[in-house]
Amino acid sequence: MFTSPYDYRIDRETYFKRCWPYSEQSPTYEIEKMLERGNEAFILYDCKIKSGDRSRNTEFFTIEGDKIKEVEVYFGSAPKEPP
Repeated sequence: MFTSPYDYRIDRETYFKRCWPYSEQSPTYEIEKMLERGNEAFILYDCKIKSGDRSRNTEFFTIEGDKIKEVEVYFGSAPKEPP
């Protein structure tokens, strides 16, 4: 399941249709921070696509076995300026 400020517990198929329209634009991710405990993790990352557009989010993962069970996205601040 996937949850964000705009989506509540949508399934994988709906997630890729609705939330991942630029997957063909080869996004790259830079993980800034990752905190994990047991079967849960928070990850803060910066995403950049070929056009140069960027986004910065925090995601809360719940893991079951060796698979991601649920992801909650928290939209963050504007991306950091490169040094």
